[in-house]
Order: sequence, then C-alpha cells, then structure tokens
Amino acid sequence: MRHSAGFGAATKFWLLIVILVLCASLGLAKRPVPDGTELFDLLTSYSFVGILALGLLVVLIAGGIDISFTATASVAQYVALAMANAYGANWASVFAIAIGIGGALAPSTRF
Repeated sequence: MRHSAGFGAATKFWLLIVILVLCASLGLAKRPVPDGTELFDLLTSYSFVGILALGLLVVLIAGGIDISFTATASVAQYVALAMANAYGANWASVFAIAIGIGGALAPSTRF
C-alpha cells in the first residue's frame, strides 16, 4: 500500500507535536528540583534505555523498518550481565556473550 507524500509529512508533524506536548507537560510539573548526584544516578541508570529510545524514535520517524531490535538488545544485555555477575566475567566476555545472544535472537534477513 502506497501512501501519498502528504501522509508521511503529516505523521511526522503530529509526532513532533506529541513529543513537544509531553516535554512541556513534564517540564511544568511541580516537583522538587533534584541535585546533581540524583541527576547523575538517573542518567547512568537509564542510559541504555535512553539510547534504545532515541534509536527507536529515529526508526519510527523513518518508517518501514523492523523495530524488534530493542527487545533483542534488552534480552542480550540482561543475560550477559546476569552471567557476568554469576561467573565473574570480564568486559570482553560480556561483549562476546551479548553479541552471541543478539545474533541468535536476531530475525533472519533476506537480501
């Protein structure tokens, strides 16, 4: 099914409006301002999810691309870190485990 050029532009426009409204409403919410250590803790705790969210936003705006990579990356991260904590693996082993799990779970592609 083909969409007209106006449909894609309208979708991107409304996506931008929704993002701006969410940012404005969250910015206007009355909360105590966190200090520097709390902000740093939030950034380090949610950096992986934030990177995935930004990547997914680009994919959603571009359209027509499979978005299952976020689930695959989350599973690979969790299993790799769980194994590293259980068996004391170094960083190279953690990367190897995550790459192996990601490769095993990734959907096959046809060229």
